[in-house]
Amino acid sequence: MPSVAAHMAVAKLLSEKLNINTPDFYRGNLLPDLRVGSMIDSHFKVQGEHFLVTDVEEAKKNLVLTNDLDLGYYTHLLLDKLFLEEYVPTYINRYDLFKTKEMYSDYDKVNFDIVDYFNLDVESLSEILTEDYGCDIDLEKLKTNIRCLNKKEVSDGKYLKKEEFKKFLVEAAERIYEEVKNYESKPSVPHVYSR
Repeated sequence: MPSVAAHMAVAKLLSEKLNINTPDFYRGNLLPDLRVGSMIDSHFKVQGEHFLVTDVEEAKKNLVLTNDLDLGYYTHLLLDKLFLEEYVPTYINRYDLFKTKEMYSDYDKVNFDIVDYFNLDVESLSEILTEDYGCDIDLEKLKTNIRCLNKKEVSDGKYLKKEEFKKFLVEAAERIYEEVKNYESKPSVPHVYSR
């Protein structure tokens, strides 16, 4: 549920810690939001306290976590879960933001600051993200995500405050690293779960 810039920032932090330098890992970090079909299926959603959230155990059963694309996919799901279960209740404490789409305008406001702070190479990411995913993706969502990476607006959002959000991303990356560090990275094989 965080923005594309947030997912790419966490992907960068994790790729450095895990010594994974493949385009597949970055593509995997965006893939759950791009897949054609239901977000419930692509995110292994179950009812949480306030939102539908990722069923981590179900995701692990369906993904090959020694595959860079699937490992990226899994880290995306973990970031979504942390955002919905911890960041939103702690810092925002409003549970209708995604239904009303208010959160998305906040993403636009903080994305460029995230790109700048985490030194994301938007041109390189744009090239990586437009390569083949090995499954059906929503090209319009992909184009929208790349446009979001290129927005130059910088301000606190109504709900997202730049500094606390960046701190959350760094802490989330560390927690996700602790969860995934034992999965041996291997060259990706053409595998994307089917559900």
